[in-house]
Amino acid sequence: MDYHSYLKGVGARLFTLVRPGTPCPFSLTFDQFSYLHPATGFKGAVNPAADRQIRFDLRATTTQDFYRGSAFDGLTELGEVSIRWISSSYRRARVQLNTLQGALSADRPAALVLQRF
Repeated sequence: MDYHSYLKGVGARLFTLVRPGTPCPFSLTFDQFSYLHPATGFKGAVNPAADRQIRFDLRATTTQDFYRGSAFDGLTELGEVSIRWISSSYRRARVQLNTLQGALSADRPAALVLQRF
């Protein structure tokens, strides 16, 4: 898997007006910085300016500490996202952005694995 980009957390929102007994959905907002691959070798760089801001809208699942939802660029849905809390200081997320039906395909799907926040 190629390294694609870096996500910097810039916001979080918890929606608390829900029916009793219903899990509260929440959103996480990130600035996305593209990774610039070198022409040769292994040492690239991260773009100093954010390319865009993306939002993850998440809900609890039936599995404890596992959340699933959708990623958005503004109102455009980018794909599915999931996050699993491993401990109070260690989380693991997998973001797999795939082309939605009817959308133009990118050269390759973007994938990102976050292991430490």
